[in-house]
Amino acid sequence: MKSAQQITSELTNLANDECSNIHLIGQIQPHSLLLALQVPDFTIAHLSENTQTQLGIEPQLLLGQKLAQIFTLESIEAIASAISESLVIANPLSVNLIAHESCNLISSEPNSRPTKFLATIHRSNQELIILELEPIPHRQDFSLNSFCDQLKNNVLSIKQGSTLAELYTNIVQEVRNVTGFDRVMLYKFQHDFSGVVVAEEAPDQLESYLGLHYPAADIPPMARNLFTVNWLRVIPDINYEPSPILAIAPNAVPLDLSKVLCRGVHPYHIEYLRNMGVTASMTISLVSENRLWGLIACHHYSPKLVEYEVRKTCEFLGQLISVELILKQERELQEHCRRVRFIEEEIRQDLSKHPHRINQIFRQNQDNLLDLVKADGVAVSLGKQIILFGKTPTETQVKTLIGWLLQQPDRDVFYTDSLPEIYPEADDFPAHISGILATSIVLKLSTYHIIWFREAQNYTINWGGNPHETVSVNAAGIVRLSPRGSFALWQELVQNRSLPWEDLDIDAGQELRHSLLITALESSQLAWQEAAQQAQEASKAKSEFLANMSHEIRTPLNAILGFTQLLDIEELNPEMHDYLKSISQSGESLLTIINDILDLSKLEAGELKLQSTEFEVRELIWKLINLFQPQAIAKGIVLTETVAENVPLFLIGPATRLQQVLTNLIGNAVKFTVSGSIAVNIEVVEELISESLITLRFEVQDTGIGISPEFRVKIFEPFSQADTSSTRQYEGTGLGLTICRKIVHLMGGEIGFDSTLGQGSNFWFTSTFSFSPNIQVNQIKKSKSMSINPNQASSNSIKVLVVEDNNLNQKLMIKMLQNFGYQVDAVTNGQLALERVNQENYTVILMDCQMPVLDGYEATRQIRLLEDGEPHRSIIIGATSYAMVGDREKCLEAGMDDYISKPIKMNDLSSILQKWIRKTSES
Repeated sequence: MKSAQQITSELTNLANDECSNIHLIGQIQPHSLLLALQVPDFTIAHLSENTQTQLGIEPQLLLGQKLAQIFTLESIEAIASAISESLVIANPLSVNLIAHESCNLISSEPNSRPTKFLATIHRSNQELIILELEPIPHRQDFSLNSFCDQLKNNVLSIKQGSTLAELYTNIVQEVRNVTGFDRVMLYKFQHDFSGVVVAEEAPDQLESYLGLHYPAADIPPMARNLFTVNWLRVIPDINYEPSPILAIAPNAVPLDLSKVLCRGVHPYHIEYLRNMGVTASMTISLVSENRLWGLIACHHYSPKLVEYEVRKTCEFLGQLISVELILKQERELQEHCRRVRFIEEEIRQDLSKHPHRINQIFRQNQDNLLDLVKADGVAVSLGKQIILFGKTPTETQVKTLIGWLLQQPDRDVFYTDSLPEIYPEADDFPAHISGILATSIVLKLSTYHIIWFREAQNYTINWGGNPHETVSVNAAGIVRLSPRGSFALWQELVQNRSLPWEDLDIDAGQELRHSLLITALESSQLAWQEAAQQAQEASKAKSEFLANMSHEIRTPLNAILGFTQLLDIEELNPEMHDYLKSISQSGESLLTIINDILDLSKLEAGELKLQSTEFEVRELIWKLINLFQPQAIAKGIVLTETVAENVPLFLIGPATRLQQVLTNLIGNAVKFTVSGSIAVNIEVVEELISESLITLRFEVQDTGIGISPEFRVKIFEPFSQADTSSTRQYEGTGLGLTICRKIVHLMGGEIGFDSTLGQGSNFWFTSTFSFSPNIQVNQIKKSKSMSINPNQASSNSIKVLVVEDNNLNQKLMIKMLQNFGYQVDAVTNGQLALERVNQENYTVILMDCQMPVLDGYEATRQIRLLEDGEPHRSIIIGATSYAMVGDREKCLEAGMDDYISKPIKMNDLSSILQKWIRKTSES
């Protein structure tokens, strides 16, 4: 059997269909009279059929007549004035019929009909107004003082309650005292528009309806809407004879009677009241923020026409009670919000002090979070982190549930007491969870949620009659809405549902959504920032460590490789030259390892910057071929290069990094090729002449050992080679290809390879360069090597000062420079260099950057100050073992002319010295 709550939804749809046009019912109750007047001449276009009873005029005679034919001039002027102003203020008016002898339409005697009416005006449209007329007995004259006194006493009595429950009781007691109805009930709507009687005042002999629930179909949507339009609905006698509304036009559109107090009653409601034993009723609307909060339902068991003064009092009471209910609810909500803020503030303070302890902080406050909405468990999801406590689904189930919640239209705040009915996966939840209240914040990259859970419970709902008996089937088989025959207590046992979420629970969830989740988000952001700061500090510490490591290793390595170069130019026997070669190769291998580690560190930290220069690509390739040719010849490998004819002579781009990638790829090819050939090819992929851009493809093909299929996926990963035995056999760090890939991507290109195990490999990459289209390929002239003949230097004219604190490196630099034919002096720190510069002019100063007493940077600055205004200016070349990003710039900013990193090669040192000596002599 379906639950009453399920039936409520189905019946509401049926009720909506049957009662959707109750405002167009086309009849009124006969205790009043209705006229619809055309504006501005007040021609009667519609009227209720009871004009004969109320006015003594046949309705057909009155249709099409002017209102002035039956009402006094003063009454007509009052009506005209009212419709030109605010009807809210003007209503009701007191209007009078004209004298009997002045109206030839009136057929009955004057003493048999009323002559004075209360007129309430409603505007139907711009061309039509509705005049609702209620006879005023000769004995009933409205007293404003009496009305105000009565209203004041009523309000004072109602406001004595300090809680909502007391307020409810005071309301029904006072309304019953004012109206004299047999039973007065306060009926509150639930979220699904079913209702419950929360207060009742009635004689003891009557069966109580207090605490009974009523399905939403009892008051269909259109009826609820009309209750928000009118504060009062009055039915003096359900056994009335309806008075149909007639129109002057045969096919006239039915009048909209939404605002008419005497509107006829739908047969469903008549039957509903009759089944309850009610003869007369009055309903007072309670409206909160344009939403129907509830109703004050007044029932009488005999006919009862409520006097205007009493109705007006009740109307004002309804408005004041609505405000008072809002205030009372607001106070309770504020108290609840105070609790929410207290919990939120405690968590906020803890999170601000300890942003990394989010999990622990939420656990410390789990009792508060659960008690706040009377939940059995709660899940807090902050991005990828999920915190669970109490009775909850598993973490995996919560993640799946969140994915489902994000697809719901009301995902910001979602609640239900029967989750398995709409989310079947909930059947697998532990602890038999049926209720959830979920609040979410959805951002572009992540989502944040608090989800409360309630276990399913068995509980009883007291209904006013069996809600299953709300439909009937007639002889034709048509299903119709049919009021229950009995409203006696009918109990329903609800199973597999949690207790429903109340307004305060939902409000608390919304409040926490706005505050607590944002606080947690801020704390997560703070924790992320702290983690980022720590990562930055760790990266800085790593960079400093690598810089120090580079310095500590390069400094002795500079001496080892340098003295090896000096010995290599001496006349030694072949065995000694072989020893020197081994020392040199070992030193170069160690230097390669250091450079690879430093380059990878720079790339990962985003510190490696590309510097574009103009370069001749063919010369760059020829130099690389010449560099590796001796190794290739020694292994019997043919090493060739091919540059396509349409490759421009000069390119603009990061030549140094291009050379680094090619050096690595050619070096690998030589290393892993036992015999056969290696070909270096360059071809044009795309050329945009209008933008002077060209994309080149570089290939290094070999006939080496190849790469096995299972290893190809990780060939570009750090510290990877074909296998560990390869590493031992061929040496290397396994960082080269990783660095190549990162550099190529930094250059905006792609890198890849094709390989067959045992047959060889083809490594390729692409990169885009700028070029000058005016320089044609046929202009190519092969440049000769710029190697320097040391004997060209004049020992009489060039003096070099070596500033170096390491004795071995100082000794090495002196020997190298003397081999070039230069005069050499040496000091061990920057302070001593200043003293020498004050005494003597030096053509070149080879300045170590890191020294005690006074480092090379500060020494250079002070030397430049000494030279200011002097005709002589020394060439200062910085020398450092750090080789980190920014070292060259740091040297130039200090006033140095150039920079060379250790270990220093003789050819490199000779080239840089000759370049600056030549430039100085030319200037």
